[in-house]
Order: sequence, then C-alpha cells, then structure tokens
Amino acid sequence: MRVCDGLSTLEEVGAIGALTQCLVEEASAPSTRAARSDHAPWHVQENKWRAARYGLDAIIILDAAGHEQLVTEHLAETLDRLEPIARDLRCESELRDIEGILRRGAGYQRQRRTAERHGGDLRAVVLEEARLMRQGHPA
Repeated sequence: MRVCDGLSTLEEVGAIGALTQCLVEEASAPSTRAARSDHAPWHVQENKWRAARYGLDAIIILDAAGHEQLVTEHLAETLDRLEPIARDLRCESELRDIEGILRRGAGYQRQRRTAERHGGDLRAVVLEEARLMRQGHPA
C-alpha cells in the first residue's frame, strides 16, 4: 500500500485504513488468490505512475488485455465488492467513508482548493487542515 500522505482527518484515516484492511483480507482468501489475474509488471508500474501523476483523475489499466477505467469508477465497484468483508470485519461505516472522499475530493484536492482561495498562501492550507483534524471530518 502506497503511503497516503494527504490524510488530514480522522474520517479519512479510518476510511483508508478500512479499505486497506478489506483489500488485504480479500487478497488473503484462498478463492481470491486462485482467481486473481496477474498484471504484467509494466502495467503495475504504469498504474503507479498514473496514480501519482493524476490522483483520482487517473485512468488505470485493469487487465492484461489493456482495458482501462477511471480510478474513481473502479474504486466504487471495489467498495461494493468489499462490502461483505467490511461487514465481517465490522468496518462498514469506515469503508463507506471512501464514498465521501470521492464526493468531496481527496485531501490533496481540498488542499489545492484552499490554497487557490487564499492566493496560494500555504499558511491558510495548514490552518484549514488543522481545523479539519480537530473537527474529525471534512465539511
């Protein structure tokens, strides 16, 4: 799991923690291991690059045939697939908080919007993110 460096609220930390926990649980299941298709190494590297470059606007490679999908659409489908696992792990609410991130935008997007509203003043970004951390969730 890539380090998520834009998480500045407890809601976001819980959401990404639940997503990670559910994905690990899914990948650990014998039935999933047998059914999982392996990406070519360059697909994995390309997807990492796309995610780093485009964030939630990335279009990722899904399979060896080269089919692609917007990462937010793929993530929405993944949330539905992981719902039974989240129920078993008792983190359904936290997993569904991913939907809020998709609706509002990720932390990096929120931080950019704050900077734009304040003429690029990064102090405003720090103050806003500190306020959100104390509040526990984005507005």
